[in-house]
Amino acid sequence: MVYREGFCSWRVTMDITVMTFNLRVNVRQDSDNAWPNRITEVTEAIKKAGAAIVCTQEGTHAMLQDLQPLLPDYAWLGDGRQGGNEDEHCAVFYHRGLLKPVESGISVYPNFLNSSVI
Repeated sequence: MVYREGFCSWRVTMDITVMTFNLRVNVRQDSDNAWPNRITEVTEAIKKAGAAIVCTQEGTHAMLQDLQPLLPDYAWLGDGRQGGNEDEHCAVFYHRGLLKPVESGISVYPNFLNSSVI
């Protein structure tokens, strides 16, 4: 326990696994490697890693929705590059049993979509 000027708090140390995963957009020309053929492998890799946090790239809203029922212990945060559900997302999945978001926002410039235009 740490005591400082009238405040009492607990310091907790927690080891967690953080994973990054490029989902690769769903491109029909990928043939055998197209998204519908990768969903199961993606979810198995995430579950096997036991990650508390999974940062994804290139997932569309539809792809993230495909993953959600296969990863029932996880929820995700994130918007599309152009805002809302449009375009690719940099979504962050988190294990609901281990973490609870306090606030969300991915951009350094939250008032500007696709902040590379700054």
